[in-house]
Amino acid sequence: MSSAETNDQTSTPTNPLSLPARAVYWIGPPITVLTALAVSPRAAALLPAIALPTIYAIHRYRRRPREQRAEFEPCLWTYFFTATIGMAAAGISQFLLLYGFFYMFHGKQTLAFLLEAAKDSSDDVPSHIRAARAATAWTWQNVVQRIWATYVIARVVEESIKYLPIAYIRHHHPPSTDQHKGYSSLQCAVAAGLGFSTMENLLDICGGAHTGKSWQKLATTLVERGILRDEEVSPQNEFLKLWRALAPSMLYHGTFNFLLLSFSAVEGNVGWVHPTDAKGLAYALGGVAVVSGALVMHVRREWKRYERAEKKGQ
Repeated sequence: MSSAETNDQTSTPTNPLSLPARAVYWIGPPITVLTALAVSPRAAALLPAIALPTIYAIHRYRRRPREQRAEFEPCLWTYFFTATIGMAAAGISQFLLLYGFFYMFHGKQTLAFLLEAAKDSSDDVPSHIRAARAATAWTWQNVVQRIWATYVIARVVEESIKYLPIAYIRHHHPPSTDQHKGYSSLQCAVAAGLGFSTMENLLDICGGAHTGKSWQKLATTLVERGILRDEEVSPQNEFLKLWRALAPSMLYHGTFNFLLLSFSAVEGNVGWVHPTDAKGLAYALGGVAVVSGALVMHVRREWKRYERAEKKGQ
């Protein structure tokens, strides 16, 4: 194959973007940078790291043969709407479901408890509040609440919202050929996951920078959220069957969050607070390594299954 043909396969877009899509593609990133600068220069400095998974996914997409690429515009709109409307819908629905469930345990003190659990630091916390945290951390009620928050509220709600734009695209913008059918759904799934997680990481970093977090805490937060928590939207998952990709993402991401909250509870916290000693940090990293290792094995197994199915279909 000539170099011209190779370049045509790896660089030529599937279809030209519409004017609104081009506006989102070219104007969206500068607006994001300017907004981050207005919040905090430190947050803006971390934008390249936040955007790295998206940049890598686009690179992988451009390198694929044209017959293995979904239409780019539906993927772009999936990314955009999941990051904006989807993120807002997830936040509202999660809060309402969380508040309703926790109200059964805390009554009129529910909002105060949620605000306390949302704190990610023990600095300047009065001793009587720390004692109350420690007394609550490992009660059966808090364990049940932790399971509800990590497996049901966060994972089911988020993964369902990520799937909505995929269902819309499949119904209103079906692929032009049967050959593109599988790639269209799966690559839109990657776009949905990346859009959601990128906006989530951006808001968390901007919020931390605005409240005066140090560079060290911002970097730690980015590693925790932007790298360790993005395992369910790895670009490799575009090769998995959609019905095989959603359920594992709920399981692995939910287990990941549950373990981190449990390790935080060992130190007497009711929410996620960064470990304050080497032992706590080692336990947390060990839990992350176990979940990540299980995920890698799962992806490899599914990858081999996918390759066998592709060979049979040829």
